[in-house]
Amino acid sequence: MWRKITLLSLFVFSEVDAGPHEHAQKLQQQGQRTAQTTNPNVIPDFKTDSPPETALNDHHALEAAIPHAGSKSEAADFIRHSAETRPYFRLDLDNDPLIANSQASVDTPQAVLAKPLENRELHAEFKFFTCEESKPKTELKCSKNLLPPVFDVQPAKYANFWCSAGNHRPDDPHCSAKTYYNPARMYEPEKINIKKELWTSTCGVLEEKERLSLCRLIKKECPGGKETRDVVGTMGDKTVTRAITRDCWRYELTYSWAHSGENTCESFRKDGCEQIKSDCLTKIAGTCVTWTQTFRCFSRGKESKRKVCGSPYTLSDDSLSAQEAPNNDMAEAIAKLQVLQEVQGELRAGGDAAAFPLIFKGESRACTIAFAGFKNCCRNGKGWGVSLGISGCDGEEMDLAERQRRGLCHEIGTYCAKKVLKICVRKKRRSCCFPSKLSRILHEQGRSQIGLGWGSPENPECRGFSIEELTRINFDHLNLSEIFADVAARMKQKTTDAVQRNLSERIGQMTHTFKNKPTVGEM
Repeated sequence: MWRKITLLSLFVFSEVDAGPHEHAQKLQQQGQRTAQTTNPNVIPDFKTDSPPETALNDHHALEAAIPHAGSKSEAADFIRHSAETRPYFRLDLDNDPLIANSQASVDTPQAVLAKPLENRELHAEFKFFTCEESKPKTELKCSKNLLPPVFDVQPAKYANFWCSAGNHRPDDPHCSAKTYYNPARMYEPEKINIKKELWTSTCGVLEEKERLSLCRLIKKECPGGKETRDVVGTMGDKTVTRAITRDCWRYELTYSWAHSGENTCESFRKDGCEQIKSDCLTKIAGTCVTWTQTFRCFSRGKESKRKVCGSPYTLSDDSLSAQEAPNNDMAEAIAKLQVLQEVQGELRAGGDAAAFPLIFKGESRACTIAFAGFKNCCRNGKGWGVSLGISGCDGEEMDLAERQRRGLCHEIGTYCAKKVLKICVRKKRRSCCFPSKLSRILHEQGRSQIGLGWGSPENPECRGFSIEELTRINFDHLNLSEIFADVAARMKQKTTDAVQRNLSERIGQMTHTFKNKPTVGEM
């Protein structure tokens, strides 16, 4: 009895779990059939039963539709023009005071607080120099995705009566002498008629740049290779699923972006000069490729410091009286400094060639839930199959469990990975895992601010933030309390309101500078 109940429950929940996409396609097809059988004269402005929007039920199609819509938007055109012509500044990841100070504050907060507050007074003379510079060579990637083909199925043909002579088809009118067969035999196999097959692409901008000789295609590859997928189509007024094989469903293309110009600015950076101006020198098809950079270099003079006050601040427990209540302001400040430190590390790892770096990148991870309690690698790695020693969890699933234990993963959802007789016998639970707990918190709370989703369990979106997206996140609205305990455990954090105000001002200045300062290879 319990086996029947288990089988029934698995069937019911598998239909709910694996069916949203198929259900959406059924509704879409019903809408198209309704449009095809409706008199267009009764619907104002009706033009076609297959507008472009009908293909947007796939996330790849939505992704490709964005640049197409942007090409028709006046606002998007203005932003694109600004990006192509704006000044070019490079952020020095090793010597920039913002980066150096943020890392020092994270590594040795006690020492930073122990320093007396001073005002710098510079009495110096400077020399000004100009040089020419173009952006470093970089590689940019895009993709082309094949949407599920639109098709109908012509059923196979069967007959009980076959020609006994002349090798005629059973439906041939010249067939006179017939032999009866039971059951009926197939004389024409099922036919799949492909009605529409479309590719979506995120390569439009790069293809246009290639046409203008601003970049060139250097690699085109198909990561998945030849693949067979189950696709929903129609057979008469019914929806059916058929296996469709294609040599490639997704191409990944790599373009090289470079301009062979004269670069004479590096010596000024090495000498510690400060870039103060950037003017476009050369344009190709409206896009600036070479700039005249202006640097201010120290010539002679001296620097004096005037102490504002002493440094009575400390992070030890003894610095607070019993009447003073601890607060999380210091922990929040340190947490925000950690954000800057991680940005620094990821930008440095990407090198100067990373024109469009992604920060806080995640990785897709999946675990298995097998039929009827055979094994569950998403929670405890147990099950009767595991107990009997006939199955187990693989290394990736064990790694996912460890990452979840450390709070590094965000769960996307579950989908059916395999069905037998319409019963789901194996499910996959998909998560996005990040290199740190801070990265995971930024994604969970920051994505909603900028309208970035997580994709679906079958196709999760675990990419990192672009620099532009990161600057749109309001850090004041992030709840970082989950990592306060980690910060406090390492530092035994307690401080006074005076320290909090001082650090809050510094963090505000640093965040403002970060948001308004161009990144490495900024377009």
